Amino acid sequence: MSKTIKLPSGKLIDLSRFVAMLPADNKYKLSLDGVNTTIEVDTEDAEYIARQLQLVSDNNNSHVKEQWDKANQLRKNQPLMQLIKQWREQKNGQPATEEEIQEYQEIQESLKKNRFIERVF
Repeated sequence: MSKTIKLPSGKLIDLSRFVAMLPADNKYKLSLDGVNTTIEVDTEDAEYIARQLQLVSDNNNSHVKEQWDKANQLRKNQPLMQLIKQWREQKNGQPATEEEIQEYQEIQESLKKNRFIERVF
């Protein structure tokens, strides 16, 4: 996804193409993916780029933390968990049939593939 920013010097760059920024003689050389040469930027632009990259990193990290919040994931999976609970209650201690075992295994494999939960029980 493109994330174009305007530097204090007026230059426009796409942060999603950022590769590296190297110091060189009181300036910096900016390397972007798909560009064969480096782009020279001054210290003010380099600091601005560093701040923007940090913001992007912080946003990505908070999104990952939010996405993998254990309590939140359990709430999302409550309908499935309720179905499993109802199924267990209906069985009332009776052994599972081969058909039920196969269906359970298919559901468990599907969940693993889709990374909803690693293990139901």
